[in-house]
Amino acid sequence: MRLAGELADIALIGGRTIDARIAAEYRTWLAEGAARAGRSIDGIDIAPRLTLCVSRDGALARRSLKRYVGHYAALIRPPDLAERDGGRWLAEVEAALARSKGWYFDHDRYDDPELDRLIDDDLVRRFAIAGTPEECAELTREVLALGFTSASMNLAAPRRESMYEGLRETLEGSAEVLAAVRGE
Repeated sequence: MRLAGELADIALIGGRTIDARIAAEYRTWLAEGAARAGRSIDGIDIAPRLTLCVSRDGALARRSLKRYVGHYAALIRPPDLAERDGGRWLAEVEAALARSKGWYFDHDRYDDPELDRLIDDDLVRRFAIAGTPEECAELTREVLALGFTSASMNLAAPRRESMYEGLRETLEGSAEVLAAVRGE
Protein backbone atom coordinates (compact mmCIF):
# COMPACT_ATOMS: atom_id res chain seq x y z
CA MET A 1 0.00 0.00 0.00
CA ARG A 2 2.92 2.35 0.61
CA LEU A 3 4.20 1.64 -2.90
CA ALA A 4 0.69 2.27 -4.25
CA GLY A 5 0.70 5.57 -2.37
CA GLU A 6 3.94 6.51 -4.13
CA LEU A 7 3.05 5.39 -7.64
CA ALA A 8 -0.55 4.39 -8.26
CA ASP A 9 -3.66 6.19 -9.35
CA ILE A 10 -5.83 3.35 -8.01
CA ALA A 11 -5.29 1.23 -4.88
CA LEU A 12 -7.29 -1.98 -4.49
CA ILE A 13 -7.73 -3.06 -0.87
CA GLY A 14 -7.67 -6.85 -1.00
CA GLY A 15 -8.85 -7.60 2.52
CA ARG A 16 -11.75 -10.03 2.72
CA THR A 17 -13.16 -8.18 5.69
CA ILE A 18 -13.35 -4.40 5.80
CA ASP A 19 -14.14 -2.31 8.86
CA ALA A 20 -13.26 1.19 10.05
CA ARG A 21 -9.98 0.07 11.67
CA ILE A 22 -8.78 -1.79 8.57
CA ALA A 23 -9.83 1.05 6.24
CA ALA A 24 -7.92 3.56 8.39
CA GLU A 25 -4.84 1.32 8.43
CA TYR A 26 -4.79 1.07 4.63
CA ARG A 27 -5.32 4.83 4.27
CA THR A 28 -2.38 5.42 6.65
CA TRP A 29 -0.09 3.20 4.57
CA LEU A 30 -1.20 4.92 1.35
CA ALA A 31 -0.61 8.35 2.92
CA GLU A 32 2.89 7.33 4.06
CA GLY A 33 3.78 6.25 0.53
CA ALA A 34 2.21 9.34 -1.02
CA ALA A 35 4.14 11.60 1.37
CA ARG A 36 7.43 9.95 0.32
CA ALA A 37 6.61 10.86 -3.29
CA GLY A 38 5.32 14.35 -2.44
CA ARG A 39 1.75 13.36 -3.32
CA SER A 40 -1.59 13.46 -1.58
CA ILE A 41 -3.85 10.41 -1.35
CA ASP A 42 -6.70 12.67 -2.44
CA GLY A 43 -5.76 11.87 -6.04
CA ILE A 44 -5.77 8.09 -5.49
CA ASP A 45 -8.92 6.08 -6.14
CA ILE A 46 -9.15 3.72 -3.13
CA ALA A 47 -11.38 0.68 -3.66
CA PRO A 48 -12.04 -2.35 -1.45
CA ARG A 49 -12.46 -5.74 -3.12
CA LEU A 50 -15.87 -6.97 -2.01
CA THR A 51 -17.80 -10.15 -2.70
CA LEU A 52 -21.37 -9.37 -3.76
CA CYS A 53 -24.27 -11.85 -3.85
CA VAL A 54 -27.64 -10.34 -4.76
CA SER A 55 -31.02 -12.07 -4.74
CA ARG A 56 -34.65 -11.08 -4.29
CA ASP A 57 -34.41 -13.68 -1.50
CA GLY A 58 -31.92 -11.98 0.84
CA ALA A 59 -31.70 -15.02 3.13
CA LEU A 60 -30.76 -17.19 0.13
CA ALA A 61 -28.00 -14.75 -0.86
CA ARG A 62 -26.55 -14.88 2.67
CA ARG A 63 -26.83 -18.70 2.87
CA SER A 64 -25.10 -18.96 -0.51
CA LEU A 65 -21.99 -17.30 0.97
CA LYS A 66 -21.63 -19.22 4.23
CA ARG A 67 -18.98 -21.58 2.84
CA TYR A 68 -17.04 -18.60 1.43
CA VAL A 69 -17.21 -16.83 4.80
CA GLY A 70 -16.11 -19.95 6.67
CA HIS A 71 -13.16 -20.33 4.29
CA TYR A 72 -11.93 -16.78 4.87
CA ALA A 73 -12.61 -16.84 8.60
CA ALA A 74 -10.37 -19.92 8.81
CA LEU A 75 -7.75 -18.45 6.47
CA ILE A 76 -7.51 -14.95 7.96
CA ARG A 77 -8.21 -16.05 11.56
CA PRO A 78 -9.32 -12.71 13.02
CA PRO A 79 -8.45 -12.86 16.74
CA ASP A 80 -12.07 -12.60 17.92
CA LEU A 81 -13.06 -15.56 15.72
CA ALA A 82 -9.94 -17.60 16.48
CA GLU A 83 -10.69 -17.22 20.20
CA ARG A 84 -14.49 -17.71 19.99
CA ASP A 85 -15.59 -20.45 22.39
CA GLY A 86 -11.97 -21.06 23.39
CA GLY A 87 -11.02 -21.88 19.81
CA ARG A 88 -13.72 -24.56 19.43
CA TRP A 89 -15.80 -22.50 17.00
CA LEU A 90 -12.97 -22.17 14.49
CA ALA A 91 -12.09 -25.86 14.86
CA GLU A 92 -15.73 -26.71 14.06
CA VAL A 93 -15.67 -24.42 11.01
CA GLU A 94 -12.45 -26.04 9.78
CA ALA A 95 -13.93 -29.52 10.27
CA ALA A 96 -17.08 -28.53 8.33
CA LEU A 97 -14.92 -27.08 5.56
CA ALA A 98 -12.92 -30.34 5.40
CA ARG A 99 -16.20 -32.25 4.91
CA SER A 100 -17.28 -29.84 2.14
CA LYS A 101 -16.35 -30.61 -1.47
CA GLY A 102 -15.59 -28.39 -4.48
CA TRP A 103 -14.66 -24.73 -4.74
CA TYR A 104 -16.82 -22.42 -2.63
CA PHE A 105 -18.32 -20.71 -5.71
CA ASP A 106 -18.95 -23.89 -7.75
CA HIS A 107 -22.61 -24.55 -8.41
CA ASP A 108 -22.31 -28.29 -7.83
CA ARG A 109 -20.27 -28.04 -4.66
CA TYR A 110 -21.21 -29.77 -1.42
CA ASP A 111 -21.35 -27.51 1.64
CA ASP A 112 -21.45 -29.32 4.95
CA PRO A 113 -24.82 -28.40 6.55
CA GLU A 114 -23.00 -27.59 9.81
CA LEU A 115 -21.82 -24.36 8.17
CA ASP A 116 -25.42 -23.09 8.31
CA ARG A 117 -25.32 -23.32 12.10
CA LEU A 118 -21.79 -21.99 12.51
CA ILE A 119 -21.94 -18.98 10.16
CA ASP A 120 -24.67 -16.47 11.02
CA ASP A 121 -25.89 -13.49 9.01
CA ASP A 122 -23.76 -11.05 11.02
CA LEU A 123 -20.64 -12.98 10.07
CA VAL A 124 -21.68 -13.06 6.40
CA ARG A 125 -22.09 -9.27 6.59
CA ARG A 126 -18.57 -8.96 7.99
CA PHE A 127 -17.03 -10.75 4.99
CA ALA A 128 -19.38 -9.93 2.11
CA ILE A 129 -22.19 -7.84 0.71
CA ALA A 130 -25.18 -10.20 0.46
CA GLY A 131 -28.94 -9.79 0.42
CA THR A 132 -31.66 -8.13 -1.59
CA PRO A 133 -30.70 -5.32 -3.98
CA GLU A 134 -31.84 -2.77 -1.38
CA GLU A 135 -29.87 -4.45 1.43
CA CYS A 136 -26.77 -4.70 -0.76
CA ALA A 137 -27.01 -1.04 -1.78
CA GLU A 138 -27.15 0.00 1.89
CA LEU A 139 -24.24 -2.28 2.85
CA THR A 140 -22.19 -0.94 -0.07
CA ARG A 141 -22.89 2.65 1.01
CA GLU A 142 -21.70 1.76 4.53
CA VAL A 143 -18.41 0.39 3.17
CA LEU A 144 -17.89 3.38 0.87
CA ALA A 145 -18.49 5.71 3.84
CA LEU A 146 -15.30 4.30 5.41
CA GLY A 147 -13.36 6.57 3.05
CA PHE A 148 -13.38 4.63 -0.22
CA THR A 149 -13.96 6.31 -3.56
CA SER A 150 -15.14 3.20 -5.44
CA ALA A 151 -15.43 -0.56 -5.01
CA SER A 152 -14.33 -3.66 -6.87
CA MET A 153 -17.06 -6.29 -6.78
CA ASN A 154 -16.43 -10.02 -7.03
CA LEU A 155 -19.85 -11.40 -8.05
CA ALA A 156 -21.15 -14.60 -6.45
CA ALA A 157 -24.26 -16.42 -7.59
CA PRO A 158 -27.04 -17.36 -5.20
CA ARG A 159 -27.62 -21.16 -5.13
CA ARG A 160 -30.40 -21.67 -7.68
CA GLU A 161 -31.39 -24.64 -9.88
CA SER A 162 -28.64 -23.76 -12.34
CA MET A 163 -25.49 -21.65 -12.30
CA TYR A 164 -26.97 -19.64 -15.17
CA GLU A 165 -30.06 -18.80 -13.12
CA GLY A 166 -27.96 -17.75 -10.11
CA LEU A 167 -25.50 -15.68 -12.14
CA ARG A 168 -28.29 -13.98 -14.04
CA GLU A 169 -30.00 -13.08 -10.77
CA THR A 170 -26.85 -11.61 -9.23
CA LEU A 171 -25.95 -9.72 -12.42
CA GLU A 172 -29.40 -8.17 -12.69
CA GLY A 173 -29.42 -7.41 -8.96
CA SER A 174 -25.94 -5.91 -9.20
CA ALA A 175 -27.20 -3.44 -11.78
CA GLU A 176 -29.87 -2.35 -9.28
CA VAL A 177 -27.28 -2.02 -6.52
CA LEU A 178 -25.01 0.07 -8.74
CA ALA A 179 -27.90 2.34 -9.78
CA ALA A 180 -28.99 2.80 -6.15
CA VAL A 181 -25.47 3.56 -4.92
CA ARG A 182 -24.97 6.05 -7.73
CA GLY A 183 -28.30 7.67 -6.82
CA GLU A 184 -30.05 6.88 -10.09
